[in-house]
Amino acid sequence: MSQPQARSVNATREPTTAARLRLLLACAHYRLRDAMRTFLSEEGIDVVETASSEGVLQAVADGPPVDVAVMDFQVGYVNGLETAKELRVVTPATRVILMSVSDGDLIRDMGRREGAVVVTHGCKPAVLLAEVLRVRSQDAGEMGRAVGQ
Repeated sequence: MSQPQARSVNATREPTTAARLRLLLACAHYRLRDAMRTFLSEEGIDVVETASSEGVLQAVADGPPVDVAVMDFQVGYVNGLETAKELRVVTPATRVILMSVSDGDLIRDMGRREGAVVVTHGCKPAVLLAEVLRVRSQDAGEMGRAVGQ
């Protein structure tokens, strides 16, 4: 069974930030991924999407640099923490946001150890956008907090 390929979506308008932001969106849930891609693209962000951890690693290997990766805590059959760890090695400049159904201390601490911020699946789109823009400008040492709604 072949893994889904990463696909890039061109944004519809320029972002309010100084430079174009390239975001990798990895979520196995098609409807959630589609809604997030649509919202982020409408905000002027170039979105590359995939449904698997293999697609995450392929996208960063094959494409232009990714500023921020937003990944499900469970990306396909692989733990998102493991994928975040691999991303740190392959592309240390890429900031990682992990999406989880829980944002408790354990999840947040696990994300922080891998240099990631944790957001809940139920957070409002504006909260996700704010986190994407915030982490883009942060040093890896400043990463690692949980964000709710």
